[in-house]
Amino acid sequence: MQGTPFIYQGEEIGMTNAAFDSIEEYNDIDTLNYYTKAVEEHGIERKEALKKINRVSRDNARTPMQWSDEKNGGFTSAEPWLKVNPNCRSINVASALQDKDSVFYFYRKLVQLRRHSPYSDLIAYGDYREFCENNEAVFVYLRTLRDKRILVICSFVEYEVPFSLPFEFKHYKVSVILTNYSDRRELENGMLRPYESIVAELL
Repeated sequence: MQGTPFIYQGEEIGMTNAAFDSIEEYNDIDTLNYYTKAVEEHGIERKEALKKINRVSRDNARTPMQWSDEKNGGFTSAEPWLKVNPNCRSINVASALQDKDSVFYFYRKLVQLRRHSPYSDLIAYGDYREFCENNEAVFVYLRTLRDKRILVICSFVEYEVPFSLPFEFKHYKVSVILTNYSDRRELENGMLRPYESIVAELL
């Protein structure tokens, strides 16, 4: 998997799509044009058109940064360009910094793993191979560089899913390097929890 990883505004604290209640709350011209065309030319129900926009509109990535649970998310005392996501009461920088299990601190661990760890070269330059490609709930890939191997397993669903280690790895010792569930110590066959991610070394 080639490319340069980047963190866009708000991802590091787990900000979500705004899911505005009406089309009038959007400013993006492409979004407004899509809505008009969907409703007036294709006869799509307004609620359905808004539902799709709530998933894909570029304005989802343009809402003000949620710094705190104060008015306008602590972003400004003036009227912001876009409405602040109402979930700023619970998802904001201030609360993330107070919670050692927050998305923010997990992102820091990921950056540390990528930039300053024994696995940095492996992650950046290692060969890439996907597994479990027919499983829509789970994304699994292997990075290899010389005699080093790491396996990355990510669940993209909000419910538990069964997972078995690919057969060709059965003879390896598996050492969990990083996970977003702090009680995960081993990578045994069984269940992946909602949105669980695991980085493991194969020895």
